[in-house]
Amino acid sequence: MCADCQTYARWLGHEDEILDDVGGTDIYQTTPARIRITDGKDHIRCVRLSPKGPYRFYAGCCRTALANMAVPAGMAFAGVPHVFTDHEGAGVSRDEALGPVRLHIQAKDATGPAPHGSHRGIDKLSLVGMAAGLLWDRVKGEHVPNPFRTSDGAPICEPEVLTRDQRSKLQAECKAR
Repeated sequence: MCADCQTYARWLGHEDEILDDVGGTDIYQTTPARIRITDGKDHIRCVRLSPKGPYRFYAGCCRTALANMAVPAGMAFAGVPHVFTDHEGAGVSRDEALGPVRLHIQAKDATGPAPHGSHRGIDKLSLVGMAAGLLWDRVKGEHVPNPFRTSDGAPICEPEVLTRDQRSKLQAECKAR
């Protein structure tokens, strides 16, 4: 339910497909080594909502969100929005393909009543668990291969960085929604 995910969905022009009825986005957390892009790699683009924000990769042809990644190349983390998963093609529900939702965070940015058990931000226990998982995945080498980065760790395309004015305008539009 974070404001940045809402802003990104607005920027892509796909709010209705990406966001749920309270401004949330289902993000499947995985490692780059588990992502396969079998076609259309030349259409991958990248945007950052701010100069220090994470990389947000998308398909330039249809503006479909692909993955969010932290800037450091060695992090074995990719947040894949549900719109980029192939659960429907497999004939199964999202929960059957990806597992049930385990955590609702950033409820402070919800556009309606947040689901029961939601956290206003990211709770400390979840942060500890995520950090341990990131460290373990790094040790296992799950940060490579990475379909969104070159062999030296740079993004495969030059990220577009939104200006403060562009971001502010999009955020205002999200709040007015």
